[in-house]
Amino acid sequence: MSPMTAEIALVDDARLSLRRRPYEAAREEWARLVAASRDATLSHGERWLAALERTYRLRFEILALVDERTDETLAAGIFAPSRSLFGRRFVSLPFSDACPPLAASPGYRDLWARELSRSDVYPRAEIRGYGAAPPWQVATTFVEWKLRIDRNAQELRRAMDGNFRRQLRRGEESGFDVRCGNSADDVRAFYELMLLTRQRFGLPAQPLSFFQNLVEIFGRDSEVWLVAKNGRDLAAMFLLRERDTIHYRWSARVQPLPLGASHVMIWRVLEHHSGRAYDLNLGRNDYRNSGISRFKTELGATSTPLPYSFFPRSPQAVSAERLEGFRALLARVWQRTPLPVARRLGPRLYKFLS
Repeated sequence: MSPMTAEIALVDDARLSLRRRPYEAAREEWARLVAASRDATLSHGERWLAALERTYRLRFEILALVDERTDETLAAGIFAPSRSLFGRRFVSLPFSDACPPLAASPGYRDLWARELSRSDVYPRAEIRGYGAAPPWQVATTFVEWKLRIDRNAQELRRAMDGNFRRQLRRGEESGFDVRCGNSADDVRAFYELMLLTRQRFGLPAQPLSFFQNLVEIFGRDSEVWLVAKNGRDLAAMFLLRERDTIHYRWSARVQPLPLGASHVMIWRVLEHHSGRAYDLNLGRNDYRNSGISRFKTELGATSTPLPYSFFPRSPQAVSAERLEGFRALLARVWQRTPLPVARRLGPRLYKFLS
C-alpha cells in the first residue's frame, strides 16, 4: 500500500475524484463520517480497527469519493489487503461480517462503487454488507439477525416462540450456572471451548490474542458469558457493545450440549441488557443453515439479507458453513488433527480465512 495519496478523476464528472489514502492520514475524516452515519457498524469503529491492526497487523486505507470544489467526502469505504483461499484481494473488511461504504446518500455510494470498478485502484475487491450494481458480482449467501431489546425482559420472553420458552424452562430446571465477566480466566475459558467448536466444524480458531486484545480495547464494553454445570463449562458467548447495539459475535459449546443450556445463557444476557440497549445483533449466518436460523427465529430475532460484492468476479465458495470439494477435504483433515497441534497451527492458518 502506497503511503502517498492517489487521486483518480472520474470520467463523467471532473468535479469529483476517488481519493485513496492510508487510514492514519484520514483517521479524523473517517471518524467524522462514521459518527454521522446511521449505516455505520461495529466494523467501522476505531476500536474494532485497532483490534484487527494489533492482532493481524492489518494496514487500512480509505477510498473516498470527494467533491474537489469543497473537498467534501461524499462516500467512502475502508479496505485492507487480504490473502486467503480466494487469492490476494482488498476487502472491506477482513475478519468482519459487514463493512459497507458510508455515504451522504445512496446515490453517492452507488457512484463510488461504480467508479471503483472502473478504476485500477483494486484489481480484486470485496465489499461485505453491500450489494453493488454490475459489473460487481453479488453473493446472497448470508443473512444478518437482529433482536430489538429496548423493552423489558418479560416482554422479550413472551415474544419468544413456544418451543424456545419450553427449552428455556427445561434449562432453568436443570440448575445451570451462568456467569459474566471479562477477566483473563473468562477469556481463556471461552477460548478453550472455541478451539473445540472450530475443530469440530473443521476450521482453525482465531488467535487467543484477538480476544485478549478486544477485552483490552473495549474494556467494559466486552463481555464473556459462560454456562456451566457441576463446575464444567458447557457453552460461551463473546459480546461487544458499540453505540446502542450489543454484538453477539462468537459462541462456542461442547458436543453434545445439554438441553436448555444455550437458552438459559442467552436469556440471562437478555435480562441483563434489556432496556439498556436498542438491539442485539446476532451476527450473520448462511441462510441454508437451518439449525442456527431456527434458534434465532425462535428467540424472536428477524433477518435481513447481507450481500457481499466482488470485483471482478465472485469466488465459487463464499460461506465456510457449506464446505465442498477441496475445502471439505481440508476440513475433514483438520477435524482429525490432534488438539495440541490445532492449538499451535490454527492461529497461523486462520488469517487465510479472513
